[in-house]
Amino acid sequence: THKGPTILESDNISYSQARFLGNLMIGASYGFSEFKGDVKQDGFMNPANIGKLYNFSISKNINKFFSVSSEILFGNLKGSHSNEDALISDATSDLVSDPYYRYEGLGEKFTANYLEIDLITSINLERVYEYYFPKYRYYNNSNFDIYCNIGFGLASFESIRRNIGSDNYIYAYGYDDQETIENITERKESLYERPRAGLVCYGFTFTFSKEPKLRWKLTFLERIVDTDLLDASFINDNYDKFRNFSLGLDFTL
Repeated sequence: THKGPTILESDNISYSQARFLGNLMIGASYGFSEFKGDVKQDGFMNPANIGKLYNFSISKNINKFFSVSSEILFGNLKGSHSNEDALISDATSDLVSDPYYRYEGLGEKFTANYLEIDLITSINLERVYEYYFPKYRYYNNSNFDIYCNIGFGLASFESIRRNIGSDNYIYAYGYDDQETIENITERKESLYERPRAGLVCYGFTFTFSKEPKLRWKLTFLERIVDTDLLDASFINDNYDKFRNFSLGLDFTL
């Protein structure tokens, strides 16, 4: 009399687990970030603005059109602003954020570290196109898929800005006692105390798969962050931006 309900409950649990794990993927990616804020060099993919990133994700296909993913990524950002760029006009104070009067006039550079958590919705453009144009499936290579991504997240970061040439400290964000120069790099705030900012992200992912449980993915995502201090520079209260380019693998459980 006691085995029946136990078996039924076990079947229900197994069914629920199978339903949850169905189409569930874990992934990892490596790539780089291009910073687009106040302290940067001009030009597309300028090495002075390039940092590294690492990404870990869990994603699930809701149906053949939509999927959702939760992602954790961390990495570094960097940028520089040389004297030639800073001295566009004589009003350098309008172009360089220098609250403690430590800017030496030759240019500035920054480095930042960040940890980010995102929730992203993806639309499979190939499946959408097949739905409206059924003949397309006969010509389409099923190994490739293109996704349009949009999502939001939260970033925790710390950033420090220095003079070009001397490497002397100008300003920091995410550090204790920012006005004191001595041992500034040893006074980073803890992960729980660091500044946080919301963000939105959007872009595209291209996937390729020859194996049923493994696929390659190439992702391009633009990020708009609700702060002007990713580069420890507050000039015009605009949103800082950076874009990610990453290559990785997804594994279906």
